Amino acid sequence: MAWGLDDILKLLGRWGEWKRMREAPVRLDELQRQVDELKQKLSGPWPPDVCRMCGEREARLRGSNILEKGLIQEWWDCKACKRRDFRVFKAPTKSV
Repeated sequence: MAWGLDDILKLLGRWGEWKRMREAPVRLDELQRQVDELKQKLSGPWPPDVCRMCGEREARLRGSNILEKGLIQEWWDCKACKRRDFRVFKAPTKSV
């Protein structure tokens, strides 16, 4: 098979694609590690200090209110992303 100048230029034009394809297995391994880490975090209850917006463990409880119908509202401030998260949940009841 004879290679013409056009064929060589086409191959050189695709060099970036070939390079990305060679790097894909390493990148896929890293992405799989990140997915596994996130699955582990999401499989159980997160600690209360995990910010639901950025995922960092920098949330701090700043206050709470008792609402009607046995609901409690808490507000958490995140030191990492500087956002405030309001959480509302049903107050636990005593078991007799």
